[in-house]
Amino acid sequence: FKIAGAKNILMSVWNVPDEETSWLMQEFYKRYFDGQSPASSFKGARQAVRNRLIERDGTDNPYFWGAFVLEGTGS
Repeated sequence: FKIAGAKNILMSVWNVPDEETSWLMQEFYKRYFDGQSPASSFKGARQAVRNRLIERDGTDNPYFWGAFVLEGTGS
């Protein structure tokens, strides 16, 4: 991806269920398209997923949000 020109890569280091992955990606892109940096968008998206998990499950199990990492320049 870097050789192809990607400045940032948002990836998962283990399989995360589709529903929770969708939450994170929607939150990330909502923030990013509103003008936030990739790093800020990622941080906000992870927190939003954690909050949603607390509402749903009563806990913010890192299995659902801790797998995601953002690698890149941040711009």
